[in-house]
Amino acid sequence: MFFILAKVLWFLLQPSSLMLAMVIAGATLAFTTWRRLARGFLWGAVAALLICGLSPLGDVLIRPLEQRFPRVEVDPPGSGLFTSKVFDNCRAMARIYGRRRMATVNTST
Repeated sequence: MFFILAKVLWFLLQPSSLMLAMVIAGATLAFTTWRRLARGFLWGAVAALLICGLSPLGDVLIRPLEQRFPRVEVDPPGSGLFTSKVFDNCRAMARIYGRRRMATVNTST
């Protein structure tokens, strides 16, 4: 139960969800007597969406987290051993079948 509750609460409390909620609240309040509050919600949400969406703010905020931990080596040494053996085998087979210059059909059942 806690897992589901945590996921739902995080979905609702994400900054992008809060900005969308501000837009919806502002659009809803625009047709009531609270037009001034609605205008504030809409301007605030639009400004936040533009700043967070179009500026490099996300990169600036994530850079310290990325630099905190060392990079994982994507291609560790020795990982190409299998692929190089397969490639060598393919080249050898191509040389063998290239000399024969004939099609082979597998007739085993």
